[in-house]
Amino acid sequence: MAQAQRLDWGRLLSANRLPKPEAEANFEVPKPEAQSWLVNSRTETERDFDRILFATPTRRLGDKTQVFPLEPNESVRNRLTHSHEVANLARSIGTHIVNSALGAKILDETCAGSGDGKRAEAARAIPAILGAIGLAHDMGNPLFGHQGEEAIRDWVVHNDPLIFSVGEAETHRIGEEGRKRILRDLERLTAQHREDFRQFEGNAQTVRTLTRLQVVKDNRGLNLRFGTLAALMKYTVPSNAVVPKKRSGAAPARKVGYFASEADLVAHFREAAGLSGVIRHPLTHIMEACDDIAYLIVDAEDAVKKELVSFADLMAWLESRPKLRGNALAQWILSAGRHGAAEARTARLSPSELNDVSMQVFRAHAITAMVSAVIRRSRGRGPSPNRVQSVPPAPGVETSRSHAHVIDDPHHRRPPGRSG
Repeated sequence: MAQAQRLDWGRLLSANRLPKPEAEANFEVPKPEAQSWLVNSRTETERDFDRILFATPTRRLGDKTQVFPLEPNESVRNRLTHSHEVANLARSIGTHIVNSALGAKILDETCAGSGDGKRAEAARAIPAILGAIGLAHDMGNPLFGHQGEEAIRDWVVHNDPLIFSVGEAETHRIGEEGRKRILRDLERLTAQHREDFRQFEGNAQTVRTLTRLQVVKDNRGLNLRFGTLAALMKYTVPSNAVVPKKRSGAAPARKVGYFASEADLVAHFREAAGLSGVIRHPLTHIMEACDDIAYLIVDAEDAVKKELVSFADLMAWLESRPKLRGNALAQWILSAGRHGAAEARTARLSPSELNDVSMQVFRAHAITAMVSAVIRRSRGRGPSPNRVQSVPPAPGVETSRSHAHVIDDPHHRRPPGRSG
């Protein structure tokens, strides 16, 4: 287990943004004067969520695969609907936390010596950050999701000689002077630059999209707060420091967290948030748990929606799993599913409608139970009444010693068949 690091919530919720460029700061056209009728309805952290929501790459998620590619049925999830669901779950957990005893401790630490206004803003910051990172967590994924990532990596590796060297055919086309210019550029590439191409990763592309590509006028991207950016990163190492999955190591080092082009910026905002080494922001664990909950449950719902399996098939499969028989939480979900299906049968629904409604009821109860497990874990009580097999030990806040001690569990594994 990774060594615990004492973190400061005042820094974890860092309100800093990148400063305006000098040219923009000295812009001659004056700003409009403040008006009494303008209502300041949002905190600065809530603006982060809105910046992400209205950004073009967010809308593009609607064309990206969640599980079923090129799906004509609009009720089946894509990456956009999935991201909205993750954001909703994460924000609701954040709201619960800030109104709990743990939240009071976090706010005490964050706002020590400050007034009630600072405390109220900090209380709104935690749900806002969780909603923002939940909405943005898949923004950098290419078309066709993780299969798209593999296709990009395979293409780069296959074409490595064409990308990182100048062959005879290219020299014949551009001439000797052109060849020399390209070779000079290639010599500037570091090992990380090359690995960034060979190990293309959607999570790193998310960081790049938010911090560089939107909006491009001043190279600050959406200029989100440093606390939001730090919490967004599930993986915290560059491409030349990734630990292969077959070797033991901290979970945040198993995939590329950022590209060389964002290395200085990442170091800057992680330092501002008080994060060192490979350790994650504690709110990252909550977002990742919500990602797991959303896809574990609603991917099954989509399979039922597409009539690939029936609700009865799903229940029979779950009830046959030996590992779930002694799991009180799983048994409660199955019991709720059976009760919901029995209740739906009294409504004189068609077989197709009964299948659909039964799955919807099951989904609602399963999400309620799993979110409850995450909340109880965040209090340091552990999932109740049993640990769910597929839910990671989120959010990693160990309250038995200190509410701000973060444990990065190297034993955390995602279920087979899906990476994040």
